[in-house]
Amino acid sequence: MVDADTYASLPENAAKTRVLGEVDQLPTPVVIARSDAPASFVDELKQNLLSEPRDEDELFSGFIDYEETIDERFFSDAALAFAA
Repeated sequence: MVDADTYASLPENAAKTRVLGEVDQLPTPVVIARSDAPASFVDELKQNLLSEPRDEDELFSGFIDYEETIDERFFSDAALAFAA
């Protein structure tokens, strides 16, 4: 999986690869904290990540609270693409 702008930056990509599909509105990256991380650190990290405004026109811009249904849909769609 690659961002379309990155893919298009090298013309030889078109000859060497095949586009299986495109996905808009990707979920934000998942941030996982160690289970033994201090709660104060995790809370501060989450507050800092969520305080940045999200720009829907930018790749991975800002973070949102974890929404399982968004990630489930993404992984389901990805599995279908790899089955093609």
